[in-house]
Amino acid sequence: GVMETAAGSPLPRRFPSAPGAVFPVFFVFAALAGFARVAPITTSVPGAAAALALFAPGRRRILAANLTGDPLEARVRVAAHCVRRRLLEPANVATVVRAPDSFLESRGVACKAAGGRVHLDLAPHALAWLDLEG
Repeated sequence: GVMETAAGSPLPRRFPSAPGAVFPVFFVFAALAGFARVAPITTSVPGAAAALALFAPGRRRILAANLTGDPLEARVRVAAHCVRRRLLEPANVATVVRAPDSFLESRGVACKAAGGRVHLDLAPHALAWLDLEG
């Protein structure tokens, strides 16, 4: 599943989680919702980073993930003037999994795509949503 039961984990020592909280994979499925097409993005560090481009009429999104336990610096090429960035990372995951609507309803932080690139500092196991505008 993508959500813990209301009673909580039956094995809390092996699988700690908050009762009723969503699991981080929930945000991957939420990011995909409403998009008609998906395309893989080749990364320069296979196995350490993964990325997908998502397309729907009038909407474009890039998902980028750090698959490692170490910080990762990424530069993502985009065909947009502005990008709105949302990050799911260790610093906010405990809060976000308990209140996913606040993350999903957020428009994210606007950042410029300097030279057609967005710079990301991805914490270990972080997931970045990049919504392309313009």
